Amino acid sequence: MASENKNVPYTIPMDNRNAPPPPYGIVGLSYSPYEQPNVKQDQKPDTGQQPTENNTSTIMSLPEIIVDVDDQDTLVANMIFSLKSIRHAFIKKVFFIVLVQLLITAFVTYGLMKWELYMNFALGNIYLVLGISVSCYITTFLAMLCFTSARRKVPYNYMFLLLFTLSLTILLPLVIADIPFEQIVFAASSTFAIVTALTLFAFQTKIDFTYLSGFGLSLVVPMIVFGIGALMQKYDTLQLLYVTIVVIVISVYIVIDIQLIIGGEHRLSFSPEEYYGKSHAAGTEGRAGQGVKALADPAAMDCAQMLSDHAKAFDAIFFISATRDENDKGIYVISGCERRSMGMCNGLFYIGLPGKGLLCSKKIPDTVLFGAPIGEFSAEGIKMEPLEPMKKWALSYKGKMWYQNEPTKLVDVEFTGEWSATSKYFDFDTDLYPPAIIRSIAREKWSRQYFEGLKTAHQSHYEQFGVLKCKFKIEQESFEYTLPSFRDHSFGHKRDWSLMHRYAFHHMFLTDGTSISVGVICQPLTASTMEAGVVALPNGELHPVQWVDLQLYQHGEGGTAPRDYAFRFQAGHKVYTAQVIVEYESVHYVSSEWEARMVERFCRFTVNGVAGRGVSEFHYRHTDGRPDRCSWSVFGDMSGPHDLAAPAGESGASISPPQSSD
Repeated sequence: MASENKNVPYTIPMDNRNAPPPPYGIVGLSYSPYEQPNVKQDQKPDTGQQPTENNTSTIMSLPEIIVDVDDQDTLVANMIFSLKSIRHAFIKKVFFIVLVQLLITAFVTYGLMKWELYMNFALGNIYLVLGISVSCYITTFLAMLCFTSARRKVPYNYMFLLLFTLSLTILLPLVIADIPFEQIVFAASSTFAIVTALTLFAFQTKIDFTYLSGFGLSLVVPMIVFGIGALMQKYDTLQLLYVTIVVIVISVYIVIDIQLIIGGEHRLSFSPEEYYGKSHAAGTEGRAGQGVKALADPAAMDCAQMLSDHAKAFDAIFFISATRDENDKGIYVISGCERRSMGMCNGLFYIGLPGKGLLCSKKIPDTVLFGAPIGEFSAEGIKMEPLEPMKKWALSYKGKMWYQNEPTKLVDVEFTGEWSATSKYFDFDTDLYPPAIIRSIAREKWSRQYFEGLKTAHQSHYEQFGVLKCKFKIEQESFEYTLPSFRDHSFGHKRDWSLMHRYAFHHMFLTDGTSISVGVICQPLTASTMEAGVVALPNGELHPVQWVDLQLYQHGEGGTAPRDYAFRFQAGHKVYTAQVIVEYESVHYVSSEWEARMVERFCRFTVNGVAGRGVSEFHYRHTDGRPDRCSWSVFGDMSGPHDLAAPAGESGASISPPQSSD
């Protein structure tokens, strides 16, 4: 099956292009990306496993880390406060917008009443003005209802609200033209009193009126039609009846809307993201993909994205930094935050130091963190903040960490750093090597379902190389380093880790100034094998990776990632041979259900004879779920277990100790 062409790791016969390489497909047989390959998805290594050719260390289980009860109480309190503060900020913003609408209505109405030319025209052409007003009102209402992405995008959302407000405001001067001023004041005061009373009622009552949303909506259309007819008639009784119906319906709607705004335990609620001030909901418009950027403006890309309304909406940033000291020992820093909805994120922080080993943020192997403010990559001590788009970021960590070689020992760590770009950003939507994408699609069995899957699973992703200048303290000991670094940013309508079977990525920083990101992905829904990456040369040139001969089924398919191996890839006109030796290895789990098991490996690389350091990440699909003790420690009975790491003997959270050489 191998080709004689050294630049291509394998070929597929012309009559079997649907078949990926074994074991995901067999030449001569078709393969559906929706059928699970007959491979072991997540076989966990036995704790007593002996070293093998691809596993040079003994696996050590992580002992219990008993977290202080007071710490857990504080965590729960902070999490609840954060979620409430998000909702409170949303409520304040909605009420402020309503106040602005009322002020616009009052001032415009007063101005139109004083504008004699308008009043004469409107009173002489009342049906024309009524038609314009109602048409504008209905059109704006339907537009906001149908065009969700535009409704959430600045400045279109505010334009919709302004048109919606003005469409009814132009009628008010005609309605109140012949009404005495005292009656207008009485009506306004009564309205204020009724709305205030209903608002207080909606906040306090345990009755859930959001169930009536559909019923209330069904009354609006006949109410509008009846209202138009009533305005055309001169019967006071008919108009009084209409006004009474309107007051009742609107009163019910006020209670419903208030409960939708305040959220809580009500069946339905508005999302706080609805009026979150971003100009784009990431990945919701379906126009991004190979050859088309999700966002054309780098400044709009390189910041926290507005989360979509999908339950698995995400926005993730990741930093990897590594070098070697004068004794050829590895120094590593990793920081990551995957934002999810309602103040949750998957966050982690690692530091690897010669003579000390690997330090892990307090919750690892769990990465589920709470209390993330809207629009920030931040939670439970981890924070990453953009300073200048595509140029500078600030990183910080403050909290407990534990030593991998002494898991029961918790230490206080304070870390600050500034990341600066040394290369252009590499956008996977537009900069990947096109033939590599073509190969990955050509291997699959084509169908309408397959191409729909390509669209719905799309995520925008870009990478960039730079340097990290950092200072940190471990207890009373201070450190300061300047490290070559890599970062990536991914966002989209949703990220479903259950769709991913495996991937293996390598981020390398060589002593000659070359930086490399290269890997292979197996996501059966879209591509059973996809090769991707970029090589950044010291002169600033970026070359997309053309092919990679790392076969996932030959490297750790059973669940144990290899620790000493090699592979080849090509970028530009150069073929690279990369040798990998793992120094540290740690396991953490991603998503609220632990759907992904990440084997984070801190490595020594040699590429075409040039030494370097970096990180390799092997992903495995995890199907055992998130342990109950993790949920108890945050949400449940505080008399239960409080350890956020796995107790000894559970291989699902096993890690490998640091090498004795460090």
